[in-house]
Amino acid sequence: MSAYVISDVVPQDEEAWKAYVRLAPATIEKYGGRYLARGGPVRTMEGNWSPRLIVLVEFPDRAAVEAWYASPQYAEALAFRSKALGRNLICVDGGYTWFDARRNIARHGPLERGDKSIQLPGRRDDEKTCLFHRRPSRAKTRHGRCDGQRQDALCQ
Repeated sequence: MSAYVISDVVPQDEEAWKAYVRLAPATIEKYGGRYLARGGPVRTMEGNWSPRLIVLVEFPDRAAVEAWYASPQYAEALAFRSKALGRNLICVDGGYTWFDARRNIARHGPLERGDKSIQLPGRRDDEKTCLFHRRPSRAKTRHGRCDGQRQDALCQ
């Protein structure tokens, strides 16, 4: 299953940036990675995230990402990174779904219109799991609308 490295980059020092950009791509290619996006225009569609530069790289799997990041070849590029750029870097596995709706429907039957919770196996009858927050709730009736404003809220 593919894994994706997403980097939110802020260039800092031009000379160090050039050295990093000269070294990093060859290391990515060596570990089976390929650039999908590399610094194109960014448009914020929702929320407050406003990155200046996004780099998106696809690897064959998470093991390839971890091997690349720990490699001696990339270590040479990393020596320039702290001076060259500030960044946030994450790895996301592709093809993984947090909630497989088809499997859930097969096990528990379809949700009724307006029902925002499901009964999970091994839980008490009055304990349901909110589909929005993915946390248990002890509501004795079907859930209404999720709060959504508070991360610690379960359901109303």
